[in-house]
Amino acid sequence: MTPADDRLDDSVARVAQIRSVPVLATLPEAVLRSLATHASEVTLPAGAALLRQGDGGDAMFVILEGEVAVCVEGASGTRTQVAVLGVGDTVGEMQAILGGSRTADVNALTLCRLLRLPHAPLRNLDDRDPQYLGLLMAQVATRLRGLLLTSTLKTLLGATDEQVRQVAARSEWRSLRDGDTLFRQGEAADAWYLVTSGRLQVLRATGQGQGEEIVGEVGRGDSLGEAALLTGELRDATVRAVRDTELIRLSGVAFMQLLEAHPALLLQVARTLVRRARRDVTHAHRPPEIIAVVLGQHGLPMHQIARGLADALGVLGKTLHVTTDRLRQWGVCADVAEMGVDHPGWLRFSTWVEERLTDCEFLVLEADGHATEWTRRCVATADEVVEVVYTRREQTAVPNASEARAASSHTQRTLLLVHPASTRIPTETSEWLRRHPASRHFHVREERASDLGRVARLIARKGVGLVLGGGGARGFAHLGVMRACEASGLAIDCLAGTSMGAIMACQYAMGLSMDELMRLNHRMVEIKPFTEYTVPMISLVAGHRAERAFHETFGDACMEDLWLPCVAVSANITTSTIVVHDRGLARRAARASSALPGILPPVVEGAHLLVDGGVVNNLPADVVRQRWGGRVLAVNVSTKEDLAVSSSGLPGPWPLLLSRVVPGRAPLQSPLITEIVMRTMMLGSYAHTERMLREADVAMCPDVERFGLLEFEALEAIADVGYRAGIAALAAAGATVLPEGGKQMAV
Repeated sequence: MTPADDRLDDSVARVAQIRSVPVLATLPEAVLRSLATHASEVTLPAGAALLRQGDGGDAMFVILEGEVAVCVEGASGTRTQVAVLGVGDTVGEMQAILGGSRTADVNALTLCRLLRLPHAPLRNLDDRDPQYLGLLMAQVATRLRGLLLTSTLKTLLGATDEQVRQVAARSEWRSLRDGDTLFRQGEAADAWYLVTSGRLQVLRATGQGQGEEIVGEVGRGDSLGEAALLTGELRDATVRAVRDTELIRLSGVAFMQLLEAHPALLLQVARTLVRRARRDVTHAHRPPEIIAVVLGQHGLPMHQIARGLADALGVLGKTLHVTTDRLRQWGVCADVAEMGVDHPGWLRFSTWVEERLTDCEFLVLEADGHATEWTRRCVATADEVVEVVYTRREQTAVPNASEARAASSHTQRTLLLVHPASTRIPTETSEWLRRHPASRHFHVREERASDLGRVARLIARKGVGLVLGGGGARGFAHLGVMRACEASGLAIDCLAGTSMGAIMACQYAMGLSMDELMRLNHRMVEIKPFTEYTVPMISLVAGHRAERAFHETFGDACMEDLWLPCVAVSANITTSTIVVHDRGLARRAARASSALPGILPPVVEGAHLLVDGGVVNNLPADVVRQRWGGRVLAVNVSTKEDLAVSSSGLPGPWPLLLSRVVPGRAPLQSPLITEIVMRTMMLGSYAHTERMLREADVAMCPDVERFGLLEFEALEAIADVGYRAGIAALAAAGATVLPEGGKQMAV
């Protein structure tokens, strides 16, 4: 027999050996021969390491003799044995199918003989035999779920190996698609859940016929259902998946038996409930980890926006920009564009995504520009869907299939409106929002990276919000604070304001320069809106000049048109509620927010009356925190002590009037009715203002006491006080004062 015949016999024998392994028995003949050609045997003494968690790998192994232990090291450094494998079992196939690094340590328990099979022939099974790939991936999924169960229980509850085995034996897996409901408020509690991947919203009914309000979000590593099981009460909230989610389910009976058998776990469960309660109070909305970028129009470029957003997020944390080409290059999926809905390669993708989230803060998934299964997967996988629309006049807004898929999702939807670089201020935003409904929107200009930087910070809830309080003419100090922020290189990403603070916030959000803002406010002072007195039936001031001043300031710009996200706060005295203006004419929002009760006429909204927001919330830092998160800079211009008079008391009305109108007479010291009303109004929300200042990341209280509430002519001096206060506060917060145009700083 020739050497060639010997090699042929060895190859045939090796193919037969590989085919004898159940999980490999149905491999295509060509793959079997390729594996046999490159296969080799490995011998390990007892105690030797075969694989190390976290290492790369290019081969799988079949155990021919002996036993190996599979162990996982958790985040705390503790090691847990999750399986013992013997003859005929495979090791390392997870990386052959899913790619990535080793997920566990594998050590020989006895003398072992193993067959080493290279990954390369298996990585092409997507195209050659997807049916076989599905069988192999089912085995991988079972083992992967065991690893996820172990690591999650160890991290969340500090469970022992025995406790992990008990949970594994009694639990089952639940898979939810985007929009599926796990359980509803008012239902009986029958199970405990542990999230291993995905994200869910927690919703609570706000009242009879009032719908549901999002009160929190849970994700990988969080548990659900403990409270209702421990108290025996009904579910107090509805839980709904906002992207494809995997959970471990343990029946209520099994959960209580586990706690009875292991009382120490009860303490861990209690700690989990306390941590969740604290988090829900301060962070009801988690920043997204996975952002899908889809196109809202036919035939327009999207790659540059997706790449720019990924680059901007990369400044905030490790970010991976995922495209179909990159998935192919990384060996995750051969061609996602050709994979059907039920193709097993999607399990590889989903597992790869969860693995990437262990070392990446953000994943940006760039969808196709047309309807594909990849586009659907991007939307279903994402925590937030960003729909890109170009507002060039020659482009028509025709929602494409990508947008239609996004519209059916329960995921947070953001409309990103891309304007030509020369755009002065956006227009017709309400019409774009009508065509492309979204829960929020942002404006960016082409070729302006700083705009995408702002969007990235707001999406990641790491932006800087400027909150401006009311205080009459003293609100001109806000202009100085804005100038101080720019001089310090601090980019303001969003704003909120009340009364005079709302006027200043809306002006700044229009994207005007500081010089333009100063000219605009000098013009407002010239109009003298508070000197147009009338018969005091509804108000002391007629309000016509005020309307004129607001019209000259804002024109027909709407709140949704402003470059920076901005809200104005007013009070609805018809329903005794707070109104947060983020839509409609900016001049109307600013006018309502500054409609001083008794001084200016209320703004009529339908059958309701809106007045100055200072009545209920003069410093709306809580609104910014809730809407956009991130860091909050709060500027308070209402003083604790004000309007002091001499010990002799108030002068009579006629002496006071004569002292002010007769030349040569010394003016008597006394506040006017307008100042008394303004001061009284702000007292109503003083306690709230104090709390907002304590909770702000940077609190500023410019020294404006020496200026009267109606001393609008002191604009320049008041703004200068605000500038000095802003520079001092930012420097105290660790900021370096930079020349205008300097790099953005972190507070």
